[in-house]
Amino acid sequence: MIRVIVVDDHLGLLDGIKEYFKYYEDIQIMHTFTNGNELLNRLKEGYFDVLVTDIQMPMLNGVYLAKKVLEDFPEAKILTYTMHANPESFRQMIMTGVHGYVLKTSSLETLYLGIKAISSGDPFFDKDIPFDVTNRNKEKGTLSKREWQILWLIADGLNNQQIADRLFISRRTVETHRKNMRFKLRLTSSSQSLVEYSINLRYNG
Repeated sequence: MIRVIVVDDHLGLLDGIKEYFKYYEDIQIMHTFTNGNELLNRLKEGYFDVLVTDIQMPMLNGVYLAKKVLEDFPEAKILTYTMHANPESFRQMIMTGVHGYVLKTSSLETLYLGIKAISSGDPFFDKDIPFDVTNRNKEKGTLSKREWQILWLIADGLNNQQIADRLFISRRTVETHRKNMRFKLRLTSSSQSLVEYSINLRYNG
């Protein structure tokens, strides 16, 4: 049984999610909250398996909430559930360390698939995201959560050492990730760089 907590400021949506998932034997919606502060005030270790959160919410947005939860519970699995289908919102959430991104315009079946995927340790990106997130889900070429973080830091202009310092990993680890990313993204020619790719993805979608 996958224990799920949902944070969203729309009560109607929360009611719909609870109604939908009550028919699934492998997922339990344990609690719903209308803002991140409510969750943080009641958060305890072992309280849940997957956190589903919106981005824009009153009092505490999803970016800060995800950061705070992962600081306190690094093993937590977090799925973004949002209307925001743009590269910058995607980037902000991926940089916090979330494991998936699902659009509210998709069916609740997609939300179910996302919860199942990230609870098993796989990243999950909605197929309806209107920009390239590189061969999503379990297809060959999927970028890991760490690789996504490095890709966005490359777009911000950081070099290997700066990325290593930001993520508390070694420079050699960053270099290995970059090599693997070039292979996954099929950036094989000398004219195709991760810098160009990351900047284009971030600003042009």
